Parts: sequence; C-alpha cells; structure tokens
Amino acid sequence: EDGCYEDLASSHRKKNLSNMHRYLTKLTEHQICIMSETDLNNINWQAFGTDNESDSEDDEYDENNIFYDFEVKKSQEQKENFELYPGFEVHIPKLSIRENSLTNEGIPLHPLIVESVSNQTLLTREILPATKYTERGHVSFDSINNLREYFKVKLETQKCALHLSRQLKMEQLEIIVKDCLKMPELFAPYIDATKALKIEKKEKIAMAEESIKKKADNMEKIALQLLHDSYSRFEEMLTGAKSDSDQAKADFRSDKNSIGLDSSLESMRLVDETTFKELREEYPQMYSEIQTTIKRINNVSWQAIKKRYIFAKLYTLYNQDPSNSKELTISAIFFDKTKDLYKLIKKIIQPAKEGNINVNVKFIISEDQTINNSYEILLSLDEQEKKTTDDVFTRQLIENNVDMLILTEFFEKYKNWRNNTFLHVAKRISQKILNHNSSVNIALERKFNLKEHDIKIQNVERICAETESRYPEGELFTVLDLEKKREYYGLSTTYKMLREFEKTRPAQLQITLFQTQLSQQDTLELEKNVFHIPQPILYSYRRSGISLEIDQETFEFRHIAQMEKKILVFLWNKITKKLEIYFDTINRLPKIIFDQSAIKKINPGEHCMITVNEPKGLIGIYSNEKGVLNTYSLEQDQTNFSLHYRNIQLCQWYNDTMPDITNFFFIKNTEDICFVERD
Repeated sequence: EDGCYEDLASSHRKKNLSNMHRYLTKLTEHQICIMSETDLNNINWQAFGTDNESDSEDDEYDENNIFYDFEVKKSQEQKENFELYPGFEVHIPKLSIRENSLTNEGIPLHPLIVESVSNQTLLTREILPATKYTERGHVSFDSINNLREYFKVKLETQKCALHLSRQLKMEQLEIIVKDCLKMPELFAPYIDATKALKIEKKEKIAMAEESIKKKADNMEKIALQLLHDSYSRFEEMLTGAKSDSDQAKADFRSDKNSIGLDSSLESMRLVDETTFKELREEYPQMYSEIQTTIKRINNVSWQAIKKRYIFAKLYTLYNQDPSNSKELTISAIFFDKTKDLYKLIKKIIQPAKEGNINVNVKFIISEDQTINNSYEILLSLDEQEKKTTDDVFTRQLIENNVDMLILTEFFEKYKNWRNNTFLHVAKRISQKILNHNSSVNIALERKFNLKEHDIKIQNVERICAETESRYPEGELFTVLDLEKKREYYGLSTTYKMLREFEKTRPAQLQITLFQTQLSQQDTLELEKNVFHIPQPILYSYRRSGISLEIDQETFEFRHIAQMEKKILVFLWNKITKKLEIYFDTINRLPKIIFDQSAIKKINPGEHCMITVNEPKGLIGIYSNEKGVLNTYSLEQDQTNFSLHYRNIQLCQWYNDTMPDITNFFFIKNTEDICFVERD
C-alpha cells in the first residue's frame, strides 16, 4: 500500500502490510520488496520489541512503540489464488524453459536479478553435462625406478585404464611391460619366434650360398663343355698325331687336367641337359660371353699364324706363276724364316722389287676380288682372319688335310690360349656368379627383415592387448612414445614419455549475465510515475550474454552482486572449505574464474550468508556456525576488499545464545545491517 510506512499512516495500516511481507517470506522462496524512497526513509530499522509486547492492545496503537505485528489481509486469504500483478519482461534469446527449476542435485536454476542499485543485470543458469576430453604432453624421469613408480600410481592408485600405442617399438614395450609392469612372460612367444626365424634365416643363407657355388661350378663346366664341343676334334686329331711321343701325350694330358678336362674328351658331358638349359636361361649374357670367347681365339700369336696360313693358301691357290719352276707350297710359305707378315708378302709377291711398297702388284683374293698393293693385301688378310670363326677354322684345317706340322703349330698356340685366356674367362664368369651371391644374400636379408617386421607387429599387437586386458577400466591413460637417453657418458639413463589422458570434465554450472538498460521513454515515465512497469532491453552488442562456467565438483555458487562496472561473485570451494571472492569486469570475469584467480579467500564456514551494499562499497558475511559477522570495504583503487569490521558477535544481543538468522541485509545508504530471524 502506497504510503503505509509514512509517519502519518496509522499503526494498523503499517501493521497490515508488514504482516503481509512477513508471511510472504514463508509462502515463497524469493521475494523482491519494492518501496518508495519516502516509505524507506520513514522506517526506523533499529526499533525492536517482543511478541508479548505486540499482544497488548495499548501497545498496538501506541505511536511511541514502533514494533509491528502483521496479519495477512482477509480479502486475499479468502481468494482461491493470490492476485499477481504484472512485472517487467525481458526477452532473452535462447533461454531454455524448464518445468523444474532444480537439478537432481538440488542446484537452483531459476533466473536471478544481479543485486545492484545502479545497474540492471539479469542472469540465467544452466547445467552443462559432463564431457570427456584428452590431454597430451611429455613427462620426464631420471631413472627407471621413477618411471616404474609413475605407472604404479596411474594404474594401481588412480585405477586408470591402460592403452598402449601400436606404434611403440618392441624395445619401448620391453621397458614399459617387462621393466615397469613386471610382465616378462608376455615376451616369451616373441623371443621363441625370433629365435626360430634366425635359425631359418641361417639355413636359407647357407642353402643359397651352396646353390650359388654349385651354379658357379656348373657354369665353369659348361664353358669347358662348350670348348670341348667346338675344339674336341681338333684336339683329338693332334693328340692322335702325337701318339708316337709319350712325352707329348703326357704334356697334353697335363694341360687338360689343368683346366679340369677328363683324359677322354670325346665322351665329355660335364653338365646334364636340364642344368645346362636352366643356367643358359638364368645367365644368358654369361653364356653368350663364353660362346664369343670360344668362337674367336683372342690370342695375338694365333691370329698371326692364322693370317700367315690364309696368305699362304691364297697365294698357292690363285697367285702362283705356273711358269715358275720353283713352285711354293703352303708349308714353305707358312714356315718361311721371315717372321713379319708384311715383309713376307713383299718377299713372295715382289721378289724382283723388294722393299718398294709403291710397286703395283696383282694379288687375287677370290675369283672376283684382286688387290694391287701389298699394304692392302695385309688389310685384306685382317678381314679374312676375322671373317671365319676359329672353331670353324680348325675344322677346315682338318678337312683340308693340312700339313701336320702346320696343325701342330696351331695346336701349340691354341693350348696357350686355352690354358691361359680361356681359363681366365671361365674363372671370371664363375666369379661373377659367386659375386651374385651377395645380391642373393641382400634379397634374403630383405625377405627375413620383412618377416621379422611382421613378427614384431603381430607380437606388439598381442603384448599390447594382453597388457591392456590387465587394466581395462577407468579413465584412459595412453602411452604414445617413450624415449630413452644415456646421460653423463652413459653413467645414468633418463626417460621421456609422451602420454595422453582421457579426462572427464565434470558438469559445469553455466551462469550467463545479460546487461540491460531502460529506454528513454521508460526513464521519462518512471520520473512521472514510480509505479510504472518498465521493459528493460538488452545491450545490442551483448545480446547473447557473457557466460561463466563453474565446476560443480569444486565450487558451489553462493551470491552475485554488482558494484558500478564490476561484478562480485562468491563461490564456496568444496575442497579447500573456503569462500572465494572474484571481482572484475563482466568481460574478464570468465577468465579469472576459470584460472581460479580469486582476490580473496576466507573461511567463514560452509553455511555463511552474504550481503552487499553497493553505494557504500561494503560486503557483509555472516557465519551461522559461529554467529559472527565480518564486513569488508572496497579499497580506494577498487581492485580489492579489506576487512572493515571484524568478528562482531551477535549473541551479545541475544543473552549469549546463538540466534537462528535466515536473512540479513544492509539498510540503504547506511552501514547498518538488518538481521531476520526464523521465528
């Protein structure tokens, strides 16, 4: 009722409205009492009395006694519902509507008005459910004992679930599982598989080396066999020709034995057909090199007598003068004492003009080719010598019934080539195959490395799985990497582990602050009519509000107020059992609460009550357990609060008994505090 607290108002009127206020506190959880400045100034808050005094009719209407006994109006009591008059409305975006304003834990979630005389700030509350997140980082240890203790704390004390990265190497797993967790038996299958693989690898390498060695020997035999196939008739004929000379036979057999030939060349078959074919296909270039070497005897002495023989044959066949009474034979020309072939050519075809290379001659090479120059004859002989392969040439010598002395000369040069050049080529090709053994070993090494890698992967998976099965439940503790270092010249060993934790972020109480302002029209209306109901509007640049997140496992939200441009938040720390006070601008407040950077931490008891006097910059904190009041004042720099009144004992006004205080508040524009008892 307007004016009910003015001095001229009757005590009955004052009693009636105050009584309604009193009972409203019993009927509702939250009340806001709006009074005019005139009413507020006319209340003597320091007056007090007793219930017995209020029962006296004389006292009830005594203007000198300012203690009031109130009653609920009968008119309101008879109605089915109290009349609710409209209040102001604020449209808050994304505001969730709940039928029940309490959570299962009894946390109130209804909106609040932030206590302030100069600012209009509203807040909403919401519970953010618990979420899981991961935290990754390195941790270092200066000994294996410290690392072992770390695993013990995580797995046995904190009861974490273990997860081992499959990217860990076997050496790292040995440190973790064998050295730290003391489970060496998990490595037994891996050790057995590794040993078996090493034995298999050794056997395979030995078999490969034996196979390569056998191939090298067989390729050398193939070379000898191809040589036999090409020159056996030549050798047999010369061997038979010298059968009268036992010494010559012995020498020849000695030559054959020096390159691994049997005494019976005619029946020589050193390699079976299958092996022959396989090696020819496996080493085609080496086989071709052997054939090339056999077909052309790369020996200067052989090539010299071969050209000498060709010249002698061509001269006697096409170029000998029939009128010459001294007809030359092939043997005569071949064994002429003139060693130099060019000089021999001139000697034979230019006997009258020896030494003059410019003299024209006529030398018939074939029926359709004639040469007119000694030098050109020499060049032609070079071509003739290369044209016919030596295996074919030796057969022609035999078929043409060449003089045995000439054959013997060729055979001597052939033996020299066979026992030196050809044998060297055969050995070199054999060595190439042996050298190929290194590449075979490399291939085997690569193959067994892959097998070893597969064994490691399989056993890493098995060891990790079996280890994890021992620690299956709890928040996940993952080992991603482990680095081992030797320090101080190997005298000490340190460890650096990369691990990841799965943590549960507990449910958070999200408080969202919305700053409001009055429109110019509402401001003008309030100046005309104090009962005008305004419609506050949100700041346009902060319509979504500023949110604070409070960890419900650590803190309990107690009170919030505003002092000019800063917000006061009071949180009860459930762990430290202290009241923490946070004070900053609305923009910085979320960070300092997240960082737990309270400006003050005090211990008034868990069931303390808080009130704020914004105009005076005062905070009152009352401890129900101790019955003690402490007040704090805002310092001049407005960054902290200092103790203003200390340890005011309320029991001194209650005959040394502890009063049951349900509420208390500062009286406007004063430092006085009004306490409200339960009864």
